[in-house]
Amino acid sequence: MNINPNISFGASFIKEVTVKKLVENSKSYITKNVSCVELDPLNKADVKAINETQDAFYGISFVDDIFFNAKKIFRKGKNEENMQIYALTTQKDNFEKLDADKVLVMADVVAKEDNGAYLEYIQAHPLIAYAIDKPPYKNVGTELIKILQEKFSSIKCNSIANGFYEKNGFVRETQGSNHFIWNKSSSPTKSIDEMI
Repeated sequence: MNINPNISFGASFIKEVTVKKLVENSKSYITKNVSCVELDPLNKADVKAINETQDAFYGISFVDDIFFNAKKIFRKGKNEENMQIYALTTQKDNFEKLDADKVLVMADVVAKEDNGAYLEYIQAHPLIAYAIDKPPYKNVGTELIKILQEKFSSIKCNSIANGFYEKNGFVRETQGSNHFIWNKSSSPTKSIDEMI
């Protein structure tokens, strides 16, 4: 499948990843390729796309906070915090405008000089994150975390989603805390490229 890496809404295509999509009128899942993109908080179109995603996520998610941070950086005109925003989307072409209704998950990280990062927020679409029965997609958060694990040597976060982070190779910084850390050097997680 050909994907245009020159996304004209300002975002950069990172790579294609595979998630699980619920088969309509079924309880089974099939694999589906989706696009991972990085949005630029200094790009007006990208900040607008984050705002539209906030609306598409019903305004009940961490995407509100991601938009707040991006808007603050855009208004300042410089990204001193080195904030990076990533999203998985089902959008495959016509990238001149990010379709907020196709965004599955979004994350906001602050890159550090030592190639580490602090994961401020990660939010799957509420229909995925808070599904009562079978969510329409599975593994979207895990796939986005894998992208971040390929990019950074370490990732820290503060969260109560303990099981999610532990499943993805994070460990608690201290027993009983909600501070998690992942280190590439101590993680058995390897990218496909490293395994070949």
